Amino acid sequence: TVHMSLLGARPKGGNQVLLHAGAGGVGLAALEYGRLLGSRIVANAGRPFKHAYLRRLGLARMLSSRDGAAFALGAARLLGARRLRLALNSLSADFIACSF
Repeated sequence: TVHMSLLGARPKGGNQVLLHAGAGGVGLAALEYGRLLGSRIVANAGRPFKHAYLRRLGLARMLSSRDGAAFALGAARLLGARRLRLALNSLSADFIACSF
């Protein structure tokens, strides 16, 4: 899943990549794959212990996946005027529209 998604999008080093459900199986695989490609990773997770886990893995930029509106506000604040190169989403429709 991760290989085909990221390979198809062809992110370059330094590109912003958003991983929804970053502490899940696909999210963790995508985190490592994105690092291998040199991408700057932003991930979201729902529970505080999942945020802590991602921090222990070295991820500094995280958002909440509990509320679509809060996510959109946090993403706008975190990314500013920069654009995402891609988003790997496994969450509900609320997060699709506010990912870009």
